[in-house]
Amino acid sequence: MKRTRARRIAQGGFTLVELMISLLISSLLVAMIISVYTSMSQGYRVQQQVAEVQQVLGAAQDMMTGDLRQAGLGMPQGFTWAGSTTQPLPALDIIDGTANPDQIAVFYADPTAQARIVADYLSPTEFVLPLTTVSVDSTDRFVAGDLAVISLPVIPTTQVAYEAGATRPPEEPTPGDLSQGGKTPVYYACVVQIAAPPSANTLVLSTAAPWGTANNAQCQMVANKFHSATATPILMIYRLTAHAYRIDTTRPTLGVLQMSASGGLVANDWQDLGVGFTDLQLASRWFDSDVGVDNGDADADPRRNWYANAEQHARAVASAPMVAETDPTRAVAALKVSVSLVARTTADVIGGAVTDQTPVLMDAARPNYNEIGNRGAVAATPKRIYRYTTFKVDMRNLGIGR
Repeated sequence: MKRTRARRIAQGGFTLVELMISLLISSLLVAMIISVYTSMSQGYRVQQQVAEVQQVLGAAQDMMTGDLRQAGLGMPQGFTWAGSTTQPLPALDIIDGTANPDQIAVFYADPTAQARIVADYLSPTEFVLPLTTVSVDSTDRFVAGDLAVISLPVIPTTQVAYEAGATRPPEEPTPGDLSQGGKTPVYYACVVQIAAPPSANTLVLSTAAPWGTANNAQCQMVANKFHSATATPILMIYRLTAHAYRIDTTRPTLGVLQMSASGGLVANDWQDLGVGFTDLQLASRWFDSDVGVDNGDADADPRRNWYANAEQHARAVASAPMVAETDPTRAVAALKVSVSLVARTTADVIGGAVTDQTPVLMDAARPNYNEIGNRGAVAATPKRIYRYTTFKVDMRNLGIGR
């Protein structure tokens, strides 16, 4: 009897209390594992979203940097086109957005598609209006529909002066000089469109709006200078690159960064590049021989000033006319552009470093004359992470040597 009872006790299982304690401990362990997994999963998603923001910022920076480095190539003093024959338009233009993001446009000759216009250079007879065809030494890489720029460099007869009576260090060349003994060419440029497939060393030009007129009168200035040039002219035609960038303010929830393939000259040709962008701020440094007084930026140089407001557009307009010939005492040129881009995650973020306001993109001590922009912080979209990048590009083809 005792032996049977002892055998039953030895073969007994967990008691109810022991089972309940075991279940409680197991539940706690499972809850801890789920919590750790959820936290890691959320952290991974946050890191993935931030990485996507940084990726789109980097891609936009690379694209805009490439354009800005080329801005003005073959057309540093601007260009004429059929939509505006009153004065040359600038090869770099910046529109201040005030309460909205800024907008920038760049234009330049594409050296990967170029040709020399063939004519009797001692007594020009071929390059005359109406301009419907041009004879060239090569039509390689030109196709129908290409926008092109006809570019003519002319050495000014009068050298641009820095300032009457001013003294300058001997190692610093006068604006307008290629060196101490030379003068910077002034480029007369007009934009045209190739209307038909090139053949037999001939480019047929469109005479239809918006890129042409009945006689392509936008090239009148180039034709005049070509005929009046005292030195043997080199008349070139290049494929034109025209790009403008903006953030579409009609879709603030998406934050769409757009590019115009006409540089903003033609309406409704904006293409979406990416989403999540909330701001585009621009500042630029300009040489202007007429200023003479420092505007309050940080460099204390009276003729090389930073602007972050609408004065950037005024400087761009002033740089477009051929001032080296029309006003020998004036020289205006862009030296450097600073671009600030802000982007946010495209979905709500649970956890992570969310913010209640966007980054400050200006110097409060000099809001209109600094190297960043003129936008203060604004209320941010809730549950989003913001990142921004600021990069500066030298304007190599617009007067960086000044």
